Amino acid sequence: IESVLITTGESLFFWLLLLLGAVFVLPKIVHGVALAQPTSLEMRGIKQATAMGSAFGFAAIASALGLNPIVGAFAAGMGLAGSKLVGQIREFIGELKVVVAPLFFAIIGAHVDLRLISEVNVIFVLSILAVAVLSKVLGCGIPAALLLKSRSKGFRIGFGMIARGEVAFITAGIGIASGILPESIYTTLVLVILATIVITPILLKNSFKSELSNTQ
Repeated sequence: IESVLITTGESLFFWLLLLLGAVFVLPKIVHGVALAQPTSLEMRGIKQATAMGSAFGFAAIASALGLNPIVGAFAAGMGLAGSKLVGQIREFIGELKVVVAPLFFAIIGAHVDLRLISEVNVIFVLSILAVAVLSKVLGCGIPAALLLKSRSKGFRIGFGMIARGEVAFITAGIGIASGILPESIYTTLVLVILATIVITPILLKNSFKSELSNTQ
């Protein structure tokens, strides 16, 4: 237990340092470049280099500190959100997703062996799904309901948080790539993630039915 607490504390400390560096240092660097080279920042290549360099750079720093690279990329995104290039970077990322997103999900799907689906324990899948749903609905819905002083609005937030997406896929992918997760467990997790993605819009739609009926 002591080693787990120490590792958790170190990870949180490094994450905080990384976040502070991204939020407070990265925008100043971007602003400094903007003042030194005001015309070159309008060039497409500079915008792309800034976005990609920041993401990969902070991802590398996070990896060197023993954190997941996606944590570093996320911190870089938070830092760039406060810079003068945020609008241009968002536009570039939107274009980049057209290419990267299909490749990402293709890689995730390539790790799923359809032959193992018949061997999946249905009770195990439903148990994990129940934990995934309840942990989000209760963990996010109850605090939101207390803060907003509205049970319906609070649980809508809880329903909206149910879906597991890219981060869950990445974490599962790291697990199978490192040999920690067997393929059968990976297939189970992918099925649970896909189920949460399907369930979320259904629950959200039902949560708005009462308001929609009152307005009609």
